[in-house]
Amino acid sequence: MPFFTKKYKDFLDFKLICRLVYSGAHMNPDIKALILKLSRAMNDFRLSSNSNPAELLTNDERETLIKASPG
Repeated sequence: MPFFTKKYKDFLDFKLICRLVYSGAHMNPDIKALILKLSRAMNDFRLSSNSNPAELLTNDERETLIKASPG
């Protein structure tokens, strides 16, 4: 049974960030900026009760992170 909660989305984002850092892709300034943007949208910022929602990644930006080559 798959999970569709906000915490699961946070986990998937965390997993992506870990993969990027482990592979060294974070050394690219553009990738690093996207990682920071993604991290700012995690946890409390994803909740609907938050009065200061963060800027979310676009689908193109997410694809850029997923396809980032190791540094």
